[in-house]
Amino acid sequence: MKASKTILLFLVVLGMGAYIWFYEIHQMSTADKKALELQAFNLPVEQINGIGLRTPDYEVELAKSDQGWELLHPKGARAALPVVQQLLARIKTLDKGELITPADIRAKGQTLAEYGLSVPRIKLMLKTAGQTRMYEVGDKNPLGNSLYVKEDSTQNVMLVSTDLLEVLPKDLLAFRDKTLFPLHEEEVQAIDLINGDQTTRLEKRNGIWMVKAPMNALADQEKVLNLIQKLLQARIEGIVNDPSSEDLANFELAGGEQVIRLWSANSKVPVEVSVGGDIPLNPDLLLVRIAGQEGLVTVSKGMRGIASSPVDLFRDRRLFAVDLPRVNEILIEQDGQSLRLQKTGENWQVLDPVQLKASSKRVQNMIQTWLNARVEQFVDDEVVGEVLMTVAFTSGTGAENQTVRFDVLDGDVAPGRVWLRKHGESGKLVVVPDLVKYAPVDVLPYLSRDVLEFDSEQAVRLSLTQGGKVMAVTRGGPDEVWTAQGEGWKVHQAHVTAILNRFSKLNAQNLVALDPTDLSETGLDQPSIRLSVGLAGEQAGNRTLLVSQTEEGAYGLVQGQNLVFRLSAVDLDLILEPLGTEE
Repeated sequence: MKASKTILLFLVVLGMGAYIWFYEIHQMSTADKKALELQAFNLPVEQINGIGLRTPDYEVELAKSDQGWELLHPKGARAALPVVQQLLARIKTLDKGELITPADIRAKGQTLAEYGLSVPRIKLMLKTAGQTRMYEVGDKNPLGNSLYVKEDSTQNVMLVSTDLLEVLPKDLLAFRDKTLFPLHEEEVQAIDLINGDQTTRLEKRNGIWMVKAPMNALADQEKVLNLIQKLLQARIEGIVNDPSSEDLANFELAGGEQVIRLWSANSKVPVEVSVGGDIPLNPDLLLVRIAGQEGLVTVSKGMRGIASSPVDLFRDRRLFAVDLPRVNEILIEQDGQSLRLQKTGENWQVLDPVQLKASSKRVQNMIQTWLNARVEQFVDDEVVGEVLMTVAFTSGTGAENQTVRFDVLDGDVAPGRVWLRKHGESGKLVVVPDLVKYAPVDVLPYLSRDVLEFDSEQAVRLSLTQGGKVMAVTRGGPDEVWTAQGEGWKVHQAHVTAILNRFSKLNAQNLVALDPTDLSETGLDQPSIRLSVGLAGEQAGNRTLLVSQTEEGAYGLVQGQNLVFRLSAVDLDLILEPLGTEE
């Protein structure tokens, strides 16, 4: 009874195999069937999901899974896809040559031994879902251009081109995918570098790389991309499929656990590599274990350096990352004084301690200097020191509004550097250059040199007082000529126009003082020249410029601004000339 059941089961399996083979063949076109019959290895290459190969030098077996081709030993090891593809492609093109039957062999008084098939030099296994074919490869024919090949299921021997030998890899390593981390750059979403009890974690958030451990900080995007490229370019140099006790001992000599993990969005399991000890006879290589794969592999010694990279290597060394045009407010505080600058449209204004026009170029240069500054050293020190001044930059508007605040700290530091602490982050920073001189709390360096502005077309009155003499001219509108006030002199129309054009956009040679306590130092307590312009229209009112002449040069002060500045020689010469001539 048991025997009959065994026979029945055998017939069922045989029938299923025959059905699958029949199904596979009959899914092919007539032309494909004819081409397949001519092939030495007449299995549809596209359906092959298993390959076995035994040569005098190595033995390997590969299987195709949803993840691609893998080696069965060591388990989980990825196969080199190009090698497998090339082997299958060549198998598909090898045609059957002369067929030698058992009768032919007997007629010659030979046996399989004369064809090198009693102990074949190569054994090849090809597997599909429906069947498994075993081939034995013997010697070359007398001409040396073909090999004797026999399939296990037949007694016939066929001649196959020696091209088969050329496509077979020379060693086992050739079948192994030598990529240590089989990912593409854009797939990498997180990286763990573990060196003993120290872990550095990098994560990609909204396209931006961040340091998430041991602290939360912006990462240097270029440094992280360089790290990813190094890891993706790392190659397996050798394999140890069955590590000996000595190999395992060498692996454990790393002196502490070193692990590198790469996470991708396509998998919940990272690609993990554990770095081991050196190879005694090859100081340039070390042993590595790939998670999920049996055995060990050897890689370049540089992998240990990557695993032990300090977190500071990947931190963004910029003080803050923002586009210069987005900065719209600056606040500087020092010794009870404060300076607030604000951007309106494309122009900067001083809001505190006075409300004056700022030099947009100077403010932008100050911001750019801070944007260009770099952290030279990250110091995890809870002892902060005295805060000398605070500088805050605000960028964006509405929901995107963001303020970055820095404390300038007291403490010994190398020349050209400064101690800073960024609000919201632990520790302190050594920053180059010394940014204190690029962020003075004094308002004067930020002020615009455009000290006097008005529309010259709206001028209806101009008076010039010097040496106790007053000369004044008036007009009814922009298209009318200027008329002298008082008798005995004639207006020099071109000169009046030149003064208005020049002083309606007066640019100081340099700024001297804001809210000076003693005007006598510049002679402006008793000005020698007084220029006054009366305006009509939207700018109705007077604009008055006081000028003094000293040995150092000419000083100016616009009434109502309390800003002392130096007047250029060209401007001084222009107002020293009278508005007209005597008649």
